[in-house]
Order: sequence, then structure tokens, then C-alpha cells
Amino acid sequence: MCMFSGLASPSDITLNPNTGTVYVTDRGDTQRVAQIDPVTRAIGTAAGGNGAGNAANQLSTPNGIFFDSTTNSLVIANTAAHNIVRWVIGATTGTVLAGTTGVSGNAATQLHNPTGVTFDSTGNMYVADRDNNRIQFFTPGQTVGTTIAGTGIAGISASAFNASSVVRLDNQGNLQHTELCNECDTNATWYCVQDDANFCDQHNTFAHSLKSQKSHKIVPIDEKFIIINNETTKPQNCKAHHMPLCLYCLFCKDVCCVACLSVDIHKQHSDEVKSVVDVANGEKNLVNEYLEKIRKLKTTFTNELNQLQQALKNIDISELKSNQEIDKEFNRIVECVEARRKILKTQLQQKSQTSRDHIYSKQEDLSNINSSLNKCLEEGRHILTLNDFAALSQSKTIIDQMKKLEIESVEYHHQAHLTDSIPFHISIQILLEMIKTSGIIGEIPAPLFVQQKCKVGGTNLEVEWELIDYESSITAYILELKQDNNNFNEVYRGLETKYHLQDLKPSTSYVLRLSTCYDREIGNTTLLSLRTLDVDLNNWKLSMSPSYTLVNAENTRESLLDGQFTTGAATALMRRGEWIKATFPYPVPVTSVTIAPLHKNPTKWNPANGNGGTLQYSHDDTNWITAGTIAYVEMQQQKIEVGSVTAQYWRLFLDSYLGTSSFLFK
Repeated sequence: MCMFSGLASPSDITLNPNTGTVYVTDRGDTQRVAQIDPVTRAIGTAAGGNGAGNAANQLSTPNGIFFDSTTNSLVIANTAAHNIVRWVIGATTGTVLAGTTGVSGNAATQLHNPTGVTFDSTGNMYVADRDNNRIQFFTPGQTVGTTIAGTGIAGISASAFNASSVVRLDNQGNLQHTELCNECDTNATWYCVQDDANFCDQHNTFAHSLKSQKSHKIVPIDEKFIIINNETTKPQNCKAHHMPLCLYCLFCKDVCCVACLSVDIHKQHSDEVKSVVDVANGEKNLVNEYLEKIRKLKTTFTNELNQLQQALKNIDISELKSNQEIDKEFNRIVECVEARRKILKTQLQQKSQTSRDHIYSKQEDLSNINSSLNKCLEEGRHILTLNDFAALSQSKTIIDQMKKLEIESVEYHHQAHLTDSIPFHISIQILLEMIKTSGIIGEIPAPLFVQQKCKVGGTNLEVEWELIDYESSITAYILELKQDNNNFNEVYRGLETKYHLQDLKPSTSYVLRLSTCYDREIGNTTLLSLRTLDVDLNNWKLSMSPSYTLVNAENTRESLLDGQFTTGAATALMRRGEWIKATFPYPVPVTSVTIAPLHKNPTKWNPANGNGGTLQYSHDDTNWITAGTIAYVEMQQQKIEVGSVTAQYWRLFLDSYLGTSSFLFK
């Protein structure tokens, strides 16, 4: 049994490696993708088969085909429909992956008779866009393609395509394409240099059957670009007139011969035709100019590279020098500490010696007293052994000596307490903290304002700056505001990176200065100049709930500013709360709001259409705060004092018909 039995005009083939099923695009009357059972070889329909058309269940001249195992689907180059279709196995309709169904074009989202399609391992899609002479690249899920091969125009250069038909990826992921015959849709096998055309076997024989054409140079299609590269280096003859292509048309941007200039389309703009040599010389001169620019750029870049290399050397020298300075300073610290140690030891030695001398003196005094006491004891005992007359004569002297010793003993014990230890004090903790926290490598960086996040209002400024990532801890950011006397006053100190300044003057320029604080040292500063907005209390946008058409109110901002009681705005009754709102472009300061009843049609519209309602304001157009109550009096304005409120949104609100002829802010 013939494998392709039942196929009308097969074009491309693919295989489901999981099941062995073969799928063939059939461009004949069936307009389908046929499926061939690997065992029975029975032929069925996998996609289309409902005649040619652009409907979701139809195909129109299907050509290239690819089996996508990740989605179990067929991806079909639907040529005459100018799109690429994905058809899941078993489905009755397909979905468009690329191109506009039924519409050809050369835009990035369009295709013109696509004939081939394939995918790489990451899901990127490649399409042979035949009549656009290009290969289009699509990332997964995208419908906007990128041209990765071909120029979009058929040409003879190695970068151009002539009706590229089939596109494939080899095992190394290299993109390959096959070109079609210029006379039919079959793959080309021959290339004619003189005709600059691709031919299949049949049309090659037919095209070169005439005697004048037998001299044409015909090469296999695989050698086309080799021949093109070789031929473009040689003078060529005009295909129409067989004369040298010695002229170049600046209008058409193409070469031509003298005959083309005399009788062909180039005659219409002969002033745009120049000698090929002159044009080539002009292009060469332009190339030389660019080469000179490139040489200058190269010199500049070389100089900059040398400067960068010198900068690296300077950093190395600076690092070495700073290391030496660090060692020098810490050696000084060690020398100072060592000197202080010697001084403290000397003081300790002197203090200890003084204490010893004091003790020695006391020991000597105590020894003398003790000797005297011993002598008195002996003399006293001796008197006790004498008779009365002898004892009487000597006792007075001994008693006087004993009294004197007693007094000396009391005086000795009343003297200062002896020191038996020498205390000392060194502020080692303070010294260590100083060494630990002192010293910075480089300058403290200046913080930078994030200008795109800084906001200005009528009376306020909101500024934000970048967080500094510094190896030493930043203790605070300092924000200052320049005053009229050119001095800067500190307005913020902390670790936040944004600040909101309020209660400023409108339409006024302000200068802010930002710096960082490291311990007690202040780093470099950054300046920012901002101007508050002009406060125009008549510059607001009117919006309202549905209007009451029977009143025929103007419902415009101008009608609420003209001071007339017969013009203004009026709402219908929707039973969910009616409102008339003024929205300023930014928050504005308001002290009072003036409103008035609308007298458009006294029989239908009067002060009652507002009384009992409220004046409200909001900062976010969602949460509303009541500022006053509507109390209309016929043909009179009502001024509602609100104190001092800065808000962007203001409205009148009532659970019934609501109207006003004035909405004035002060």
C-alpha cells in the first residue's frame, strides 16, 4: 500500500516521536493536515479538512508543519491565511500564534504567505515569511516578531532572501532555511546568475530552453551565496539590456545601465542617476571620514584607558601611603600609652616609697615608746620593793614619767591611719572606645535626593533621598531649609529617608540642604531647589452625579464662578446621595467657601434643593469630612467659614435633588 495514498498535494511532514504517527500538510482540495497511522498506514484528518477558509476550523494552503511534544499539538504555517496556527491533537479548531488572519503585511505583527515554522528547545518560534523574504523570531506567548534573517526585500546579497520557504534548526541549534522556486511553491534546486532566480528541476528546464538562455550560468541552490559573493565583486551586466551596470540611481537606490536611463523608469529622475564610480568614491570618502572619527575615538578611549590605569596606580599609592599613616598614628598612640605607663610606674614607685618611709617613722616612734614603757615598768617594780621613805622620795618622778608616756601613747593612736595599699586609676574604657570609634577611610558620602519622587504642592513639599549603604554607621540624616537671611535652619534629623514640609508659601522657591552625620562629624552636603505651586482657587475641575435635565442647568465650572443666581449646576435624584464636586490639581489652602441657591426655574428649583446638605472635603476622594451645613436663603449667597483646611477635593452633598449657582473658594 502506498504511504501517501489519499493525499492530494502533500507539502511538509512531521512525526510524533511518542506514538509514531506521521502528520502531512495536504494543500489539495482537502486543505488539511493528514495523520497516518504507523501500523495500519490508514490516513485520517488531524486538522482542517473543512475546505479553504479563515474560520477557526479551517486551513488555507497549509505548508510547513511542526509537532510540539510539550503541548501535544501541531503548529502549522497557514500560508494563504497569512498566519501560524496551533492545533492541539484531537481538537476541532486551532488558535492563532502569529500573523493577522486573512490580512497580509510586513509589520512586526504580520506575515505574508508564511511557508515554514519550527521551534528551539526553549520554546522560541521561527517562521519562514516567504513573500516578505525574511525569517521572523517570536518568543513564547508573543505576537510581535523580530526579523533575524533577510532584509524584507528580495536581493542578491548574502544577507537577503528570495522567497525563503522552509526553516529548520540543526542539532547545534543553527538556523537553516530552504528557498522556493520562483515559478512554483516547490523547493528550489537551481540558481540562475543572469536571471537572479531560483528554479526547481522542471522550471529550470523550461526557463532555459531558448538558445539565448543556454549560456546562462546555472549552479546548484546550495552554491548560490558562494556565487553571489563572487559575482558582486565583478562588474555585472543589466539583465534587461545586457549592458554594463555603470550607473547608480540615488532615487531607486539601485544600479542601472545607460539604456535604463534612456528608456526605462530611471528616465523620470535622470538627475538622480550618478556614475557608479562617483557614488562608490563618495561612499568610500564617507567611510574614510568615519574611519577618521573612529581613530579619534580610539585615541580618546586609549587616553581614557591610560587615565583609568593611572587612577588604579594612584589608588595603590594612596592605599600604601594611608596604610603607612595609619601605622604611624597608631605607633604614636602606642608610644603615648608606653610613655604614660612609665609615668604611672614612676608615680607609683614614689607614692609607695613615701608610704614606706611613713611606716618606718612610725615603727621607730613606737619602738621608742615601748622602750620607755619597759623602763618605767622596771623602775615602778623597783619602787615597790623600797621602804616607805625611799619609795616616797622616788615615786613622784616615776609617776610623772608614766603620765608623759600615757600622753604620747594616746597621741600616737590619734594619728592618721597608715596606708597599706597604693590604688591607681586608668581610663582604659574611654581610651578603647576612642580607638574603636575614631577614624574613617575616605569621605562621608553625601546623600542624593531622588528627584522623581520629590513632590511639590501649593503650600507643601515632599522630599525623598537615597539610603546610604556605608561601612560605618550613619547616626542621622540632616535636612535644612534656607532662610531669607541665607542661613540654613535644621528641619529634620533622623534615620528616615523622606520628609514632608508643610505651611509653606505658594509660588515660592525653596532651597534644601541634606547631609549625613557620622558620630559628631558632618559629611558632604547636597542641595535641592524646589518651587511651590501657584494657588489658583478658580482652577478646579467640576464633576457631579447625574444631572437633572428638566432644569436645563449649564453644569459648568464657569457657571459656578459668574456670580449669577440663574446659572449653575443641578443633579437628579438617584437615591444614593447626590453631589457636586470641585477637584483641584493639588491640595490647596481654603479658609471659606461661598455657595448660593440656583434659581433656574422657581416653580421647580429653589433653595429647598440644597438645604440640609453638607459641605465636605477629602484628601483622597474616598474619605469625606464635613466642614459645614447648607442653609440657602433665596437670592442670597452663603459663606461657610472652614478655618484653615488644605485639601484637594471639595463637594456639596445631599440625599435629594441638589443644586447651586456658586462654588467659590477663598
